[in-house]
Amino acid sequence: MVMKTTKPPMPNHRRMIPPAHEPGMQGWCADERLQPERRSSTGLNRPMMSPLGTVLDFRMSKAGCKPALRSRFMVREQFPSEQATAHEPWTFRSLEPWEDFATDDGSPSPGGEGRGEGGRIQSPITSFLYFILYTLSFLSFALPLSAQTNATALHLRPDAEPQRVFGGAARAVTVVWHNAGLQTAEADIGARLIQTTSATAVRLGETPWQKLQVLPQQTVIESAALDFPAVKAETKFVVQWLAGTNEILGKTEVLVYPTNLLAELKPLAGDDGPGLYDSQNQLKPLLKLLKLHFADLENGGLDDYAGKLAIIGPFSARSQMREGLAGRLQALAKKGVAIVWLQPPPEKRDKPIPSFYSVPVGTNAVVVVQPELVANLPENPQSQRNLIYFCHLALTPQPVLLPNPPPQP
Repeated sequence: MVMKTTKPPMPNHRRMIPPAHEPGMQGWCADERLQPERRSSTGLNRPMMSPLGTVLDFRMSKAGCKPALRSRFMVREQFPSEQATAHEPWTFRSLEPWEDFATDDGSPSPGGEGRGEGGRIQSPITSFLYFILYTLSFLSFALPLSAQTNATALHLRPDAEPQRVFGGAARAVTVVWHNAGLQTAEADIGARLIQTTSATAVRLGETPWQKLQVLPQQTVIESAALDFPAVKAETKFVVQWLAGTNEILGKTEVLVYPTNLLAELKPLAGDDGPGLYDSQNQLKPLLKLLKLHFADLENGGLDDYAGKLAIIGPFSARSQMREGLAGRLQALAKKGVAIVWLQPPPEKRDKPIPSFYSVPVGTNAVVVVQPELVANLPENPQSQRNLIYFCHLALTPQPVLLPNPPPQP
């Protein structure tokens, strides 16, 4: 009688390790009998970081390991005919929360449940809890990323130089917004005002501005009306633009000036004040507000004017200048009157025109100024400062020199 012995079938073993070429993957999970040398030295429970930053907690035991979340790993299945060699085939596989990487030895789990064939038997409650954990983990990653992308896509284009305004209420500050994202950006914008010096910065307060909506890849130009305190000299301020309460989207540097810049005309022109040929009625209200005297040269007083300084203009068009005005101004300059002549906008530019130039006449000069240097005189402090400079130049002409002339011996 021949005895035939049958060798019991070897249980199927499945092993899993993260692919070495995927960044951010740490840790491993494997059957201890196949790779005992790779077991964690820190204990049986070891977390794994997925490529999206989600921690996968593998409960390791003698029965195997179980992923708490679905992820993508390298999986190799070993059958009884295979040998555990270094050149075993590996494939990518997505693990479901209810799948369990364990040995098919039929041993009970640490919690007392029998795994049975394949080790996949779990209660519906456990599977539902895994689903809830997966959903919450995904939302905790996706929602903050979406909010951060929407907020950081909207930004303020920086200015080439500081903006200039007068102190007072509702001063216009120009802001340029750009949405670099692929979705419409919305934010409740506020402004934080900070007064700065070379050594200090004083926060003056915050004010809400408006709810801004910018389409994808769009650039919009807005004007914000902000209140600045009254100052006695040029003072620097910084406006921080906020989304909500704390997120800074950009800043705008603003130079604030006193509202009495044109008061400097009094010592230049004398007690009688300058002569004004102001057909646009821009300068006369400003001097009246400062209680400065002036002579109105528009209605027949130009030829008889005997003051020190005359300001001719501004003009909105060349048609506003009377016929023969250039000859009359030349005759006036020969009498010793310093003249600042503000030009109208050119009808066409066939050739380059200097922004200003000086024509000496006797001891004074006629300074010819293009309109962009004195634009919007009532609201633009830089235009008023330019006008004061041109008045100085007409009264005390300066020779034309090369830039950065060498020192005289």
